[in-house]
Amino acid sequence: MRDVNDTGFKLVLGRSDWRKRFGVEATATDDADADVVYDAENRCVTLRPLIERFPRQSAKPALRPSDRTSAARDRYGSWYWIDPADPTRIVVRNAGDDEVDTFWSIMTLGAAEDESEVKSSGAFRPVPRREELENEENEPSPKLGGLMITADHRLVVGRTLPDQLLVFDLHAGGPPQRIPWFGGTAFAPADATPRPDGGLYLLEKPEDGDPRIWALDQTLQPERPVESGGTGSSFRPVDAKGGDSNLTPPASSSTQRSLPSDLQPQAVEALPDDTVLVLSVTEDGGCEAQDTGNGDTDVGKTSTVRRYRLVGTGAPSPVEVGCVNLTTELKPGEEANADWEPWRAHDIAFVPGSPGLTEVIQGTLYVIGADGNQAYALRLTGDADEVDAEAKPQYLPLRRFSGKDLVEADGTVYYDLENRWVPLRSQHKPRFVDGGQIELDSSEDRFDSEIVGCTWHRLFIDACIPPEATVRVESRASDHEDRLSDQSWKSEPELYQRDTGSELPYYEAFPETDSDREGRGTWELLLQHAEGRYLELRLTLEGSGRASPRLHALRVYFPRFSYLEEYMPDVYQKNEASAQFVERFLANAEGMLTDIEGKIATVKALFDVRTVPDEYLDWLATWFGASFDPALDTRRKRLFLDHAVELFNQRGTLAGLARMLTLVLDPCADEFLFTPAGIADAVGRPQDATERTARQERVRLVEQFAARDVPRAVVGDARMPEQPTQVRVDEPWTPEKGADTLHRRFRTFLDRERYDTPSDREAVWGERPSFPPLLPSPDDEHADQKRADWRVFVRRVIDGPYAPIDAGTVRPGIGDRADTVTRRFRAFLARRYATTDRLPAPFREEGGRFDAIQLPDTLPSGTALQDWIQFVGTALPVHRAAHRFRVLVPVDPDADEAAQRQRLKIARRVVETQKPAHTAFEVLPYWAAFRVGTVRTGLDTVLGKGSRYSPLLLGDGALAEETVGAAHPGHVDDRRVVGRDAADAPRPL
Repeated sequence: MRDVNDTGFKLVLGRSDWRKRFGVEATATDDADADVVYDAENRCVTLRPLIERFPRQSAKPALRPSDRTSAARDRYGSWYWIDPADPTRIVVRNAGDDEVDTFWSIMTLGAAEDESEVKSSGAFRPVPRREELENEENEPSPKLGGLMITADHRLVVGRTLPDQLLVFDLHAGGPPQRIPWFGGTAFAPADATPRPDGGLYLLEKPEDGDPRIWALDQTLQPERPVESGGTGSSFRPVDAKGGDSNLTPPASSSTQRSLPSDLQPQAVEALPDDTVLVLSVTEDGGCEAQDTGNGDTDVGKTSTVRRYRLVGTGAPSPVEVGCVNLTTELKPGEEANADWEPWRAHDIAFVPGSPGLTEVIQGTLYVIGADGNQAYALRLTGDADEVDAEAKPQYLPLRRFSGKDLVEADGTVYYDLENRWVPLRSQHKPRFVDGGQIELDSSEDRFDSEIVGCTWHRLFIDACIPPEATVRVESRASDHEDRLSDQSWKSEPELYQRDTGSELPYYEAFPETDSDREGRGTWELLLQHAEGRYLELRLTLEGSGRASPRLHALRVYFPRFSYLEEYMPDVYQKNEASAQFVERFLANAEGMLTDIEGKIATVKALFDVRTVPDEYLDWLATWFGASFDPALDTRRKRLFLDHAVELFNQRGTLAGLARMLTLVLDPCADEFLFTPAGIADAVGRPQDATERTARQERVRLVEQFAARDVPRAVVGDARMPEQPTQVRVDEPWTPEKGADTLHRRFRTFLDRERYDTPSDREAVWGERPSFPPLLPSPDDEHADQKRADWRVFVRRVIDGPYAPIDAGTVRPGIGDRADTVTRRFRAFLARRYATTDRLPAPFREEGGRFDAIQLPDTLPSGTALQDWIQFVGTALPVHRAAHRFRVLVPVDPDADEAAQRQRLKIARRVVETQKPAHTAFEVLPYWAAFRVGTVRTGLDTVLGKGSRYSPLLLGDGALAEETVGAAHPGHVDDRRVVGRDAADAPRPL
């Protein structure tokens, strides 16, 4: 890339460039002496970060392995752990009431003799079973160990005396299933971790044997190596009255692996690739024993994390595919620290990340030391055969950590604080080395201008240099590459921060939100001593220990465009000393003018929606005579500008309105919206019967004339439907049955259902009631009652809709509405009968002209009756609903009321600017499909939450007499979930 003066530049950007040009390593572990490293997370060069240490309190005892007890969290948010003081008891902190209680205990005497009898007790817990545990004084007591929750939501814990696995179904509840242990020695469960497929890895630490790891599948059967064949011996839970004597232990070829005897394993963690991490303490000096020649090793306890592959190999012992020496990886990078040398790990937890194309594993391993003061983070990356660890400079202090298990849940690590599980949070307390220097260390990667005698021009660095940090630049140049190392380094002027941002036209080096930080931007200097074809730079970074420069990109321009040579007379170049001064002086003007000229030359970038800077989007919209709604973000603004012509062509149409609403309200709107399938999806009309959309939150546009003959609730009207719902129970009447039949049924209806006695009916209707007059006399005090009776009757009897006509619609003296219905009736007959001689007799008697026809005082007969029913049943409802529509907006039921109102306000604002001028509209939220007292089912029923749904907080509200319990988590993928899975979907395994 070149600027308007045909000056190019060399660019250093990204890890590979910084490493190639300046030898910057990716991490401090690549080179223990490197003081300047590349921060891959922030994509910048910085001083080597140090790990902040929380001072250890001498009076506080170190945590022991026995202090660690297994813990887990279920999908409802409840916590379970084995009581450290009583290893026969499982403790639970319920998500609903946040109370700590006993979940299950070996020593508890249950109220029920049979485990099949389950009694509800308000809180979710299995009913304990009576246990006969009358041990002798010197005999060992039973205990629990290795508690965990599998991927299919089952709590599994090991139990001794008798040796069993207890399996609690956290969905169904009830007592545990009991699986006899199948090991050849006494069961000693120490820790367990869930496998991705629903199984688990279990760590055993027998007192008289080597530690072992078991691999159990999702049916809790021990797996066999693939090469060995088979899946292990089958077994089943015991019944309520005891074990099953017919059960046989699995063959010795099952996936049970002994660990090396010199290991002291403490915890296990499964990885996404179904390998397992084992935290252990060794006495061999690290991951590899160093033989001294006499059979001894370099003695010194060291915490290590080993990665094993247990499944898929035929080896009789675990296959080790990686090892991380924690003491080495987490060293502070300073001189020997007395607080660090005896450091020992207590527990680990792994948070998976998103692996790259060449990676099988990626994530963060959190480690807690035995001092219990803080946790440390290691970034793990690895393939099938090897895992790499990189210490992350995060400060993760702990508060009153009791030593229980670290628990990973939903991407967050939690630790125990007085039986309350709190998330592990990183505190912003950075530390760096005080200074460092980088320079070109390879002759093959020097900056080469390919111009003999080149005068290198300017240096630009996109960086964040805080006030307490500095970056010094030195250079050396030569026309001969082999003589470049003989040149002495020459200091260049100090960098200064540009007020106008980057020198590249319309380019922002940092997001606008980050540009306000002090010291962040583009820094510049004019090179003074760099003359020659080849150039080397040396950068010295200095900080205060708490702050460090962060260099993102470097650009060095060449050759210098000289205003002195291009625009000044030759006389100004005769004196070499003055010519150098004039050239540097004119470089100030050249720097400002080049920026301006560059923006003019690339002004076309302002008219391209792909390249226009964010701050110019509102200006570009004025070229279309448009202004953006405040609810639009930058991405959707660009989408609007890219399709502005298409949107303006469809303005005022159903498709255009649906697209604009979706563009503004849908945060995931993209190019799909402007395809034929996208607009069909937006308006909710699939292009064909087989095309179905998976989108649930779609804006609905309901034209009222199309919904004139169905209840409002069917089309999602948020207003309360009429109560109670009226259902026709009588035989429907049609015009073919004649007016006399209708009159007779009307009189019967009044006598049987509207009035208790004939005298009450006669007081309103007289002796012989008939079709009620549309223009009752002003003196008729019963006019309103008559119209009410007639409306109820026609809804029950007449087949199809019947538009009510009240006196206010046709009463004279109220302006334009005085003869609205009459004029529409005349227009209806004029369209139906082209000439007056074809009019039915009752209407032709009104004068023989269309403009003389009046509304009938009584129900006509014959053809006129059919005309009247068609008018009030079809034509009049269409006229009344014409040019009116409703916009039904999906609203998140979990959002607060203010957010819901704001969403409706945005939709109303968009519709107001996009609708046709002659139309009227309403903006309403989706109406809840199921509400107490108003339940509707049918073809329009949608399972899910509606806009009027408000969540009921556990313990804070009640429905009828019962509090609402926790619902099944929506992300459960091993069972069918109402509202998500089809009824005929295959049952998950």
